[in-house]
Amino acid sequence: MSSADSAVPLGDVTNQETGQHNAQIADDIKSSDANIATSVAPAIEHKSADATIETPITTKVEKESAIQEDVETSAESTESEGIKLDDANIETANTEQPVAEDATDINVAENTVTHTADDEKSSGPPVEPTNAGECLAPIAEESSPVPVQDVKPKEGVIKAMSYHRDSDLYIKVKEPNELKFYKVWSATIAAASPVWRKMIYGGEYPRPETGLWIIHFLDEDDYWFGLDIVFSIAHYKFHEIPARPDVDQLFEVAHVAEKYECTHLLVPYMEKWVDGLNWHCIMKPGRTDDDKTLYLTWVFGEVRWFSKVLSKVANKATIDDNGDLLDASGRPWKNQGLPNALLDLISSTRMRTIEKLIEIIEVPHHELMDVTKPASDFCRSKDATDDTKQACRYQQLGSLFGELTKAGLVPIPKAADYKGSATDLATKVANVKVICFKIPGSAPHLDSHWNCGIKNKEKAEAAISGNAPPSAQLIQQLKDRAEKSGAYSDVMFYDFKEIEERDPSPDPMDDLHSDDTHYKQGDDDVPSHHAGIQFIKKRTINA
Repeated sequence: MSSADSAVPLGDVTNQETGQHNAQIADDIKSSDANIATSVAPAIEHKSADATIETPITTKVEKESAIQEDVETSAESTESEGIKLDDANIETANTEQPVAEDATDINVAENTVTHTADDEKSSGPPVEPTNAGECLAPIAEESSPVPVQDVKPKEGVIKAMSYHRDSDLYIKVKEPNELKFYKVWSATIAAASPVWRKMIYGGEYPRPETGLWIIHFLDEDDYWFGLDIVFSIAHYKFHEIPARPDVDQLFEVAHVAEKYECTHLLVPYMEKWVDGLNWHCIMKPGRTDDDKTLYLTWVFGEVRWFSKVLSKVANKATIDDNGDLLDASGRPWKNQGLPNALLDLISSTRMRTIEKLIEIIEVPHHELMDVTKPASDFCRSKDATDDTKQACRYQQLGSLFGELTKAGLVPIPKAADYKGSATDLATKVANVKVICFKIPGSAPHLDSHWNCGIKNKEKAEAAISGNAPPSAQLIQQLKDRAEKSGAYSDVMFYDFKEIEERDPSPDPMDDLHSDDTHYKQGDDDVPSHHAGIQFIKKRTINA
């Protein structure tokens, strides 16, 4: 056959060939339907609402049209089903509780323990805690929990930080912007603090028969940093104790140690901490909180900085409408755990300073007003005439009255009625500008009135400065506290011997050697057979 005969037009096919061609198209369509179903199923399984299905492309226009029409119909039904499945899956995913790696997670919203997937299958519904000493469902323990700071925080989740492998008690504390559980060994903290011993073994917070043992430490003075330091020391985590904590940190440790009567735990660190306190107070005098420094030095018995900041604290104190003494932040001193003797000293020191400051402006005001008395104390010119002395006097009186009016000190207040701080009053008194007589045309160093005035600025600075020495009774209490905390030294209290000798305290010092919290004690209650065994061992060893 020639090449011309073999070239047959596409439209000139025989009936047999047309039937074969249509049959082939039908088979391809069935095959395509199967491919479509296979492609749609994974789309549903993987939650893809916008899944698209790719089909083989042929050269036949009719085949393409048929396949495309079938694909669109299947895709529409699949898309609607996929969206419904996705919504269900999303809702299920939102109810899942996150589980942190190597840490114990507790859900805040539900206040329940978050289990692993395997634990959730076997555990019942968690019990919602309401009070201290409550029970929860068991926590899935990890062999080596990761510290909380090493785990990225998750929204709505707080973590338990364990201090010992045998920890059995959860302490709920409040850290900045979150709640956290400290997992401690109950026997260890009971031995460290008589307060905790009473809580644990005294029946106040008994161990539950089932579930978790939880106690809330959520009071305002339950500072998380202080609790962390005390728990770390009690559980032998010595590498995590800061070498030189700042004043804010020492304040929180002091509050916890004072509240739970466990300052003896701080003995190994107190010497370095006192050195660090010296550094903070000397190098950062304007950035340390004097109220916090007073409290922590009282708890630790650090008498030197206690006496130095006592006058500063007193000068910043104010009085409210009820007559209560307030600190620089406006909090009542009577609620901060300090003894009444110390509060009385703060109040009397404040009052004494205010009396001195009011006297600086009150005395010259009265004397300059009394023309029957000479004003030699305020006009000190030696060659001035009576007329110039009188002119100098009236200029000082007029300017003094105007400045006092501007400062809000007219009428001049009584010391007992003044409720502001001595520091603010000293600033007002020091800023009073009194104008003196000046000889016209004379140089300042030749003016005989250069030394005239009430000298208010110098006197105000002297009144506000200086230390307020503590009483002998307070020194005695500071000694007791210093011995308990480990801060005591003869050098520290050397400068206060004169006060003790002049006004000895009637209270004797505490005998810490008889206190089993601070020193070992002899035990006479050993059974006789045990004593015999000890004696035999000693005889054998000595032999």
